[in-house]
Amino acid sequence: MKKLLASAVCLGMILSSAVLFTGCGERIYIDGDFSKEATAEEVNAVLASVQANEDTLFGDTTEEGWDYGMRIIEDAAMKVSLSAAGESMSLDISAGGELNAVYDADGIRASGSLNSAFNMSSTAEDATSVEANVEGNVYLTGSALYLDGAVKVAAGEQSVDVNGKYSLGALDDYVMVELPDAEGIGADMLSALKATGAKIYIDAGDAETKVKVSYDLEGFLNAGMLPDVGGDLAAFMDAVEFDNYDIYFSFLNDTGELTGYGYVAGMRIPETTVGEGENAATLSMDVSANVWYLAGDAQVQEPEDIGSYENIMTAIIKG
Repeated sequence: MKKLLASAVCLGMILSSAVLFTGCGERIYIDGDFSKEATAEEVNAVLASVQANEDTLFGDTTEEGWDYGMRIIEDAAMKVSLSAAGESMSLDISAGGELNAVYDADGIRASGSLNSAFNMSSTAEDATSVEANVEGNVYLTGSALYLDGAVKVAAGEQSVDVNGKYSLGALDDYVMVELPDAEGIGADMLSALKATGAKIYIDAGDAETKVKVSYDLEGFLNAGMLPDVGGDLAAFMDAVEFDNYDIYFSFLNDTGELTGYGYVAGMRIPETTVGEGENAATLSMDVSANVWYLAGDAQVQEPEDIGSYENIMTAIIKG
């Protein structure tokens, strides 16, 4: 049973971490004069600059001694409750973290804090309720991920509560976790500048250009921001209360190097029932995200005793 529970732990950590490396509040770290919508000529000029410097967003990686520091600030929360056909499920995920990361020729090094919770329950036959909480300091060296903190998990009637220093294995094992990279950010910037129906604001300074792209609800949905809850969400769209989906980015004018990227998003569906009788379905949902990647000097703190960290699966199975 402990091995099965260990698998549940991994599931909880993977799913909750998926939104981590995706805070509360909506602090805007890229603040510019976004009072006036940009003209087509202004948008095209920024688009041309981003396209021309797409390969050097993190600087010139061919330079000897190249490195690129980044502060990663990410918070997210998602609550979903769905009932249909005599069954119900609920999902509650929250995650917050702040990392310092350094990219260089050897890969990525990162250190920072993590606080995430994953809770899922269902009345479906053979379904197992899962609660997972992970809190502490995390470290990434090469492709290896480490935690100095606590892991609490309950799956059905089984539970685990461990607190210590653990090796979590390879980052690639957590298939839903992605650290930011230049290629992905560049693609998102280009997509935002080409978005149909979005409002684009540009603050072009002497040294730095700042951009804000504001999407409407359709753009939010097309961006895949909503979770897949196994049902047809289209029937509930009339009940959506949409806050915002705004993307921000900034870059140096002379080199095109990225100085910041982030997005703020929020929407909810109050408890709403569609259909009647056996075809009735009730859904409520609340989704928010506040994610920022900010360039700058990043100090990565790696513990001297990291080589002695215990394998997390071994610790869980031992109980």
